[in-house]
Amino acid sequence: MFINTINILLRKIKWFPAFFMVWIVQTGNVHGQACCSGGVPISNMIGVRPAEIHHLTIRGTYDGNYLNSFFTGSDKLNENIVSRYSQTVFIQGIYGITERLSINALMNWVHHKRTVTSAYSDGSSTKVSGFGDAILLGQYKLIKFNEASIYLTGGIKIPTGKSDVKDENGILMAADLQPGTGSWDMIAGAGFVKSHFIRPGMSFTSTFISKLNTYSERYNGQQNYKYGNDFQFLLGITDSFFMKSMLLNPGLLVRFWHTTPDKIEDSLFPNTGGTWIYLAPSVNFQFTDMISIFGSTEIPVYQKLTGSQLSTTIRFALGFQLNISTSKNKLLIPEMKDF
Repeated sequence: MFINTINILLRKIKWFPAFFMVWIVQTGNVHGQACCSGGVPISNMIGVRPAEIHHLTIRGTYDGNYLNSFFTGSDKLNENIVSRYSQTVFIQGIYGITERLSINALMNWVHHKRTVTSAYSDGSSTKVSGFGDAILLGQYKLIKFNEASIYLTGGIKIPTGKSDVKDENGILMAADLQPGTGSWDMIAGAGFVKSHFIRPGMSFTSTFISKLNTYSERYNGQQNYKYGNDFQFLLGITDSFFMKSMLLNPGLLVRFWHTTPDKIEDSLFPNTGGTWIYLAPSVNFQFTDMISIFGSTEIPVYQKLTGSQLSTTIRFALGFQLNISTSKNKLLIPEMKDF
């Protein structure tokens, strides 16, 4: 059965690369997420709805984030001295333990490349690669009614990524180039999902996510650094259409994102933090009940940064999703009853 599924996928995917490259080019001349924090914005990956009971969802995502725009407040400056390209590969697993309770785990690998261009050179690059921080969450469906549900999310970010990477001269790299943050952080949120929204096949989602950060040590314990707290509010609509024997799911997400400034000890660190609002179009191709692939990009409609910061010029994501149903006698973990 699995081989047949793969053969169906290969037959249907042959035209996908050309279609998706056209879609990326059409949406590519935009600005995406701005970021001057360490590691990668893993909180963006949290807003996935809980899995159904006895279902395992595995998601793999490539995230490309090219930062080549410089802003002071909401004003874009004509400076191209520094640029950065961050590539991240996410692996995420969501498993439905009961009708209401799911667990969600996320790991990632990141590669940062920063290029500095001056009047005396074409640009010198600094590269850093490594595993980033991991996330472990629990998601609980609090209420279910009329094709709708409200769920709660809570968990931690685990500092599995290095935050003390040094250059060839033994000097500690800047925080925004480190694969991890070095801190244990708390995550909390809530979400609302409504199926059959406006018409059958359309769904509406609303999600709030917060990440409250703690201090981490830098420079061999001589400095306590705290990344700004992260707050996001998302509103999204997804529709469904059949294209031959394949299900097409276009979507549009509005994302409000606010981060507070970083801190060194009790003092605010300059040029960190800000507020952004994005429009994020996406598309999902579901080939079978088991396999789908997806892509997305982000378009800023409002941004107000604290001080002067490097901001994203283009950002996109490509990925796949596997949905695996497990019978009671083949559960990955013991069966549990709702509480």
